[in-house]
Amino acid sequence: MVEFIDTFLRLWLIMFGLLVAGHYHCMANFLTLSPAWVKLLAGVTTAAGTGMVVCGYTGDIGNGALFSMLATGPMAAIQLGAWAAGARVSEQFMTATLVKQQGWRFVRDQEAMAEVARLAAANSDMAPLDEKQKSN
Repeated sequence: MVEFIDTFLRLWLIMFGLLVAGHYHCMANFLTLSPAWVKLLAGVTTAAGTGMVVCGYTGDIGNGALFSMLATGPMAAIQLGAWAAGARVSEQFMTATLVKQQGWRFVRDQEAMAEVARLAAANSDMAPLDEKQKSN
């Protein structure tokens, strides 16, 4: 039984370490407009996930647990920062549900609304002048 638990924990560390490291590494590649602290914490989380994988592979479950705890703090801070910036998980799930229910019609409607907004902005007083208007 102890051997089963040891194997289970090693696989757990490897599997979730790969998920954490992979997700936060990919996320860090697309954080262009985020604050510097978010970029730093994404790197720390990636390193902690990599530590989980190494500890799971070598069988060092105690240090793997420490790396797991090291990953959870930055993960929570990033999620709270995104929430404070206005990101809402419920809105993302609602949008995904609409896309699934309505298919590509939803996407085309969104593109049409963006086109209307672009045309409305082009006809407003705030629109940039084209070359013909600038010369007058």
